[in-house]
Amino acid sequence: FIHEHFDRFPCRQEFCRQADFGKDLGRGVAIWRAYRKVFYKTAGDGKTRKISRRTILKFLWAKEATFVAQDELGNGIKPETERPPVPASLDDAERSICDQHFETAHVFDRDGSYRFGRNGEESKVTFSDDEIPLIKDSIFVHNHPGGKTFSRADIRFVEDLNPAEFRVVTTSKRYILKRQADTWPSRFYASYLAAFSIVGGRLSKELKRGKIDQATFDERLYLDTMGRFAKRKSLDYREEDF
Repeated sequence: FIHEHFDRFPCRQEFCRQADFGKDLGRGVAIWRAYRKVFYKTAGDGKTRKISRRTILKFLWAKEATFVAQDELGNGIKPETERPPVPASLDDAERSICDQHFETAHVFDRDGSYRFGRNGEESKVTFSDDEIPLIKDSIFVHNHPGGKTFSRADIRFVEDLNPAEFRVVTTSKRYILKRQADTWPSRFYASYLAAFSIVGGRLSKELKRGKIDQATFDERLYLDTMGRFAKRKSLDYREEDF
């Protein structure tokens, strides 16, 4: 998504041109620092004000494909069918999808009975209008071919669709997030973005100073964000070897 504020940027086109810097988030923050004096918005009262660092970073990090390093799995990787085979159990579902090069989601009742499953593409799964209500109060499991923990899109998905348990599997790890009440905590996604901003800024400084390399930055960005986010919101979150 692009936050609505940025449609009103006098320099939006120039920024978008300058911000096309591939996978390097550290460079993105450096560009923000260089250009921050020219970022303005016009308020309803006609006054021109500087845009806050937080707002700009939210825009930068909304450009997921530009900022986040992902495995180059090829273009347009898709399964042969929309529906995966029905798994015998939750464990069977996880093991059947953990090493795929495209995403698959399986949805279970909390008692372990199966609701439905759907195959997606290399970095997303799309659901029909009839399927979306079935995600509420479910155990939702899917795979990440890129090998990372929960993404920002995952956290927004959790807040919007309210599954009881949300799981990601990779070739070597299982990440589990469990709801502790009937709904997730208030300001769930906003709190995640705040943690992402803080962790991203800290890691960007370490990258700029040569304390870490780009591969380490990419590996730690989401892991450290989830750790901080889970601690601040007292979430039932864990990582397991798979």
